[in-house]
Amino acid sequence: MDDNKISTLMLENGFSERQIKKLKGKSIQRSTTLFNMIHELGNRFYRSLFMHILVSFFVLYAYYNDSKQDYYSSKYIFLYFGVLCIAYITINFFAPLATTYKAKQLIINISKDK
Repeated sequence: MDDNKISTLMLENGFSERQIKKLKGKSIQRSTTLFNMIHELGNRFYRSLFMHILVSFFVLYAYYNDSKQDYYSSKYIFLYFGVLCIAYITINFFAPLATTYKAKQLIINISKDK
């Protein structure tokens, strides 16, 4: 599949022009095709989702345990919320959940068409 056809399919599946331009630049930089970049990004979806759920579980578990302590006060919720936000930003730096989901859906749609 050529890059122009994949770009058209990407637009139809919710990718923005900016995302497509970034992915094309990355594919040129890595000397690979746009389809391979989309496939690699789609494969990262489940890992990214798992990391989001795992981090949420750990932070909520720690918050729950600390809330039982005598020294607990309600201002600690901001600390845990901050930690959760920093963890999500770090995870999204490597594999943005929304973009990986769109890539996964695109791979599924391409597989159905074949």
